[in-house]
Amino acid sequence: MATAWDRLAALPAKCARDTFTAIVTTYTFSAGGTDTNVSAVFDNLPEALPLEIETAFSGSLPTLDVILADLSQAPKQGDTLVLNGTTYEVSDVQLDGLGNALLALVE
Repeated sequence: MATAWDRLAALPAKCARDTFTAIVTTYTFSAGGTDTNVSAVFDNLPEALPLEIETAFSGSLPTLDVILADLSQAPKQGDTLVLNGTTYEVSDVQLDGLGNALLALVE
């Protein structure tokens, strides 16, 4: 649960989020917590995946950058959300120590 300090510290991140292309999605917790409509920045970064042989293939790494104060509890692996008609599962949570988290997603 976000404290008053967490909400105050999140204000600069919210300004940045609202300036860039944020999307609204329903964040569903795998256990406990209240499903939450959250505005966050979604990115589907291309990522080269090197192989031990001389060829490589590329894929993508979908991520969602969320402000922790916008969620009813901390995000964790196994949580789900729907973006642009695709259901994603959170595969990794990277906290930045400043009240935000970058969530790695898998379809």
